[in-house]
Amino acid sequence: MAYFHAQDVMFTLSSLQMSIKSYLKNLLYQPRQLLSEFQQLDQQQFQTAMKYLFNSRKDRLEMGNIILDWDKTRERIFQSPGVNRTLFLITLDKCFLALSALDCVDILSQVLRVSVVNYLQPDVIGSLPNVLQEDAFRNLSTVFKDLYDKTSANTQRALYGWMKQMLQKSYNMSGTLCTNSLNIPEFNESVSWVSAENLWILGRYMVHLPLEDILKIGINEIRLFISYDNATKQLDTVYDITPELAQAFLERINSSGFDMRNASTVYRQGCFSFSFMAVYGENE
Repeated sequence: MAYFHAQDVMFTLSSLQMSIKSYLKNLLYQPRQLLSEFQQLDQQQFQTAMKYLFNSRKDRLEMGNIILDWDKTRERIFQSPGVNRTLFLITLDKCFLALSALDCVDILSQVLRVSVVNYLQPDVIGSLPNVLQEDAFRNLSTVFKDLYDKTSANTQRALYGWMKQMLQKSYNMSGTLCTNSLNIPEFNESVSWVSAENLWILGRYMVHLPLEDILKIGINEIRLFISYDNATKQLDTVYDITPELAQAFLERINSSGFDMRNASTVYRQGCFSFSFMAVYGENE
């Protein structure tokens, strides 16, 4: 309304309705203008906008006698890569100040799931929050795991980097401490931050783990990870792992007493089991 007030023009009901439709249409084709409009919203206005955009079940938007086809408008919004990128960025910029972290992650998740995520490039990933509640982080990580095949290799590495940063930060806050010769507590670098739980959270992003981190994974952590439901199926899906990393994982799994041949007869969908079997065959 502020936009139309600034135009200082008298409207009939019909012309006002046409102007609002034209204004909304312009926003769809001018993501920068949409970004500017969102940036000017206060916290309450932003919360209301997000509510209408993602949680409203209304198929029409009524403003007095003005009725807009809200379903069609939202459909066009989510079909526009530029608008999706804008919504993602503005959510990162404003949401965590206005709403709870879980609500913001829910919004980010919905934007990601309805878009083609071409905009999810390393520079955008660099804008992700570096502090999140555990539940919010897990929820967002789950979305990124679901989108793995839809993203580029560079984006996958950037997302792995963000997840690793978050997981290491959590580990450093609760990790194992030792005491040096000066009786000063310090973290034991021989203990890996890659726990069974963190492997599960990483999912297919585990293929980006450096070799030294894989070799440090504790045997008990490997046993625990293998015991999780669908863990071996998760291993089968990491088909883009390198032979060197496959060898390292196989050595850790074999050391835990688990025979990968048992898993390969159940889950043969990805190339990971074949990589493992190739390495396994060379060792026999």
